[in-house]
Amino acid sequence: AAILGKYGYKVLVLESHYHAGGAAHSFEVKGKAGTYKFDSGPSLYSGLSDDDSSMVENQRCVNPLKQVLDAVGEKVDCFKYDTWGVCLPEGDFPATVGSEPFCRDLERLFPGEEGQAAVKEWRHLQEYMAPLAAASVALPPAAIRFDVGVLATLFRYLPNMIKYPNLPMMIGPYSNVLDKVDLKNKF
Repeated sequence: AAILGKYGYKVLVLESHYHAGGAAHSFEVKGKAGTYKFDSGPSLYSGLSDDDSSMVENQRCVNPLKQVLDAVGEKVDCFKYDTWGVCLPEGDFPATVGSEPFCRDLERLFPGEEGQAAVKEWRHLQEYMAPLAAASVALPPAAIRFDVGVLATLFRYLPNMIKYPNLPMMIGPYSNVLDKVDLKNKF
């Protein structure tokens, strides 16, 4: 809607929820043990606060929301945080962003050999995902179209896409990636 408005189209945005904001609001539920507050949508928007100068090889952020905000010349206040609370059947703990802190979380959740095996699988998954992450910037989400113009759009990004033969894996379910890596740990 914002991009259409920028290009002079009249736009009417209708909200189906009783509270405007879509996924950008929270709600509370009262239970026996107290009142619980829930986000109605994700609250971690990776890359939203990054500027283009921090991107590698002149790539732009692949976060679609960031792309729209950039296109319409809007900035939002972002607060970077590296830790948040996680509640799992295995236990509650503060999760910290980053590979090494995540490995420590796995070792804490699964003591002994199980934790060591989980860390080994996590590192293997990271290694497998590295070229997929690189491929994900070969074709920006905003460039994906479902009309006859798709050929013109794809042609523009073809040199980047050819570098990544694993790009087709990006359009399938993530479970295909997990199956290829053959993860055993339940986490």
